[in-house]
Amino acid sequence: KIAQNAQISKGSLFHYFKTKENLFNWLIQYGIEEVEAALYDNEDLHQDDFIEVLVQSALIKLKLFNEHPSLKDFFVKLYQDNPVGQDRWAGKLTEVMSRFQSAALDQVDPQKFRNDMAIDEALKISYWIIDGMGKDYINVGQSFAPENLMKLTFDMMATLKKLLYKEEYQ
Repeated sequence: KIAQNAQISKGSLFHYFKTKENLFNWLIQYGIEEVEAALYDNEDLHQDDFIEVLVQSALIKLKLFNEHPSLKDFFVKLYQDNPVGQDRWAGKLTEVMSRFQSAALDQVDPQKFRNDMAIDEALKISYWIIDGMGKDYINVGQSFAPENLMKLTFDMMATLKKLLYKEEYQ
């Protein structure tokens, strides 16, 4: 079907990729690079409010997946149909997100966090919430409207600000 959609012969496709696994790995790498480029090329992520960076990164990924629904469909299908193979590609995506998060942390103003809050723990909680929301979105697939996901993201982030930030930064 890929060859058909690309309007090339299967032979040409496999001449370039040699095996289905090579094609599969290339598609994963391409998708991850698209997510990475979208994150790193966005000025909205260059700010000192950690939770705003999380919100903006969610908006960027949602926009990317709305502009490239086949990319979203590929990752959703990959996640749903290939739980064993997830380790291979999820590790690559986790690596990209770790690099992005490290870069974002360099800009974070630690003074915004409550004094009784360990910043590293606050960050873990935030990442777990975003990760869980993403997995929930993937698990419900096409039926989950993007605007509902964004409302949920904004609501969760507002709650996180109340839990993690000093009152003057909420």
